[in-house]
Amino acid sequence: AFYLFFAVDGIADSRAAAFDIVDRANVGLAPGTAFGPGGEAFLRLCFHRRLDQLEEAAHRLAKWMRSV
Repeated sequence: AFYLFFAVDGIADSRAAAFDIVDRANVGLAPGTAFGPGGEAFLRLCFHRRLDQLEEAAHRLAKWMRSV
């Protein structure tokens, strides 16, 4: 599996953001806080899916990011 650990500007609570993304975008991400101190503004995405699923998840995440 491949992972992307990325920061999102304006996110101070990655756990709350991860739950919001699951609820509103139906995409599962791990909060950065699960990986230790300093991860509050980060999320982790796993790339262990088919290409069409990754593309759909990217569209949903982009829509969520525009809404926050």
